[in-house]
Amino acid sequence: MTEEDIVKLGGNIELIGFKDIEPGSIVILKKMVGNYVKKISESVQNFEKFSLTLKNKEKNELNAQLSYSGNTIEAESSGKNLFVALDQVMKQLEGKI
Repeated sequence: MTEEDIVKLGGNIELIGFKDIEPGSIVILKKMVGNYVKKISESVQNFEKFSLTLKNKEKNELNAQLSYSGNTIEAESSGKNLFVALDQVMKQLEGKI
């Protein structure tokens, strides 16, 4: 994994492996991630970092990690639609908080 594979949103949000996704989809993805992370960061104490990794582009396989107050929780999802997979993985994280 190279530096160019990592897109940083603000200081504590990373999108990894999304460099080959079309620009229009990336804009929507960033907006969705930003909204979810804002909501999550307001519900946890000491939000530290969020990272989302696209593990398999063909299967839209996502891995999300959230770190707060020294804890790290993880969730995974995949599906035919990238945005549906993102929604699922973020809801899993919210459920684990």
